[in-house]
Amino acid sequence: MKAKKLVFRLSEDEDAVSADFLAGELDLIAMFGPDTARAAEEAGVGSLEYAQEMGTYYICFNSRGSVFDGMDDCQAACLREAVSLLIDRKAICEALGISEEAAADSLIPDTMSDGAGGKFESSFFDAFAISNDREKTLARARQLLIAAGLEFGADGKLGKHVSISFAYNDGGAHATVAGIVAAGLSELGISLDGTAMPWGDFLSVRSEGGYDSYRGGWICDFNDPINMLELFTTYSGEHICGFGK
Repeated sequence: MKAKKLVFRLSEDEDAVSADFLAGELDLIAMFGPDTARAAEEAGVGSLEYAQEMGTYYICFNSRGSVFDGMDDCQAACLREAVSLLIDRKAICEALGISEEAAADSLIPDTMSDGAGGKFESSFFDAFAISNDREKTLARARQLLIAAGLEFGADGKLGKHVSISFAYNDGGAHATVAGIVAAGLSELGISLDGTAMPWGDFLSVRSEGGYDSYRGGWICDFNDPINMLELFTTYSGEHICGFGK
């Protein structure tokens, strides 16, 4: 039997699409969050098919963001590394994972080929550092923040308030991720000032560089490390960090 007609709906509103699917108004959706997946399984709506993808969800820092004012390149790098250590990747995977999501220990997905028949090895640090040894990780983050020129009070938190502005597109689970990241940073007195906005506005502010950091993510088009690494070359249209510009 052949289908007589296929009707496609194009929408940026993932929540609305998910609601319509659960209500039986859509037969197939290609992207959905963990809440939709769980609700569909509980209600017995359709069947879920999982396909493994190579990609990474990450935070991009604007190298000219105001949070780096007064810092040299090495100090700015120390601040970025401290923030990275304070992100509880395990908590993010547990809160949002619906299949086989893995905590990222580098930009390059851990299933990436090296282009010569082997596996690309790119691990830079323990992705579960803060969940495996919280006190040791916090101590290392403090060292990095001190190297960035910041000072701590007797309570173990920064004496001067540090706020990082963070832009992300609304819908999906981005707000949940921002909340988990914010909770980790607050351990040492750093606040994440998150702002949700429509996709079009988000693309504009990323290009204009009006925030300290942005939600980033990339699904690989082909199995080679350059597909991820070229995102940060000066000529890339996806390069929003400002390095080399």
